[in-house]
Amino acid sequence: MAQAVATFGKAYIQSDAFKKRWADYLEANRPTPPAPKTVEGEIARQKKEMEKGIKDMEESIKQMPPDQQAQMQDAIKAMRAQESQYDDPSMKQMLATSLAQENLDAKRQYEENLKEFNDDHPTDVNVLVARRLKEFVDLSGTVNFDAKLDANGSFVDQKYENQDGNWKFLYRAGKPAVDTARAFAQEWLKELGQP
Repeated sequence: MAQAVATFGKAYIQSDAFKKRWADYLEANRPTPPAPKTVEGEIARQKKEMEKGIKDMEESIKQMPPDQQAQMQDAIKAMRAQESQYDDPSMKQMLATSLAQENLDAKRQYEENLKEFNDDHPTDVNVLVARRLKEFVDLSGTVNFDAKLDANGSFVDQKYENQDGNWKFLYRAGKPAVDTARAFAQEWLKELGQP
């Protein structure tokens, strides 16, 4: 059964359908470059947020006792006064400096994310397959099929209990199935020109 599953999997991975799905997956999940922020855009965004805040406050004032209404009116006046600062050239210059650094940081983060994505998601399906086959061969070589379980199904030896879910899955699949899959993987790696 392990041989049949592996043979089917290999045939599918080598198919044009899988290659297309992989290309589509890459396209859909590849990080996208950040849109640079501009002073005008950021001021417009902040003004919109402030207007919404003022409008919300004006609506909530109607529900307040008269003494609190006066305090809220003062707060609204202060917010309206703050709006005029958006036209101040020194404020625009400070914002431009801040946005330039923010845009630079966003670009740097995008480039790091793109490099990491490309490293983890090669466009060549055979590179991806070889990587996963090597991971399987390496992991399956560490499984101790003689490890003992207690009555609850947990490993008696804590080092085995601490293994990840993939290791435990291979253990539970059993030595015959894992040996068959491991031999298949090693042969496939040879076909891919991998040691």
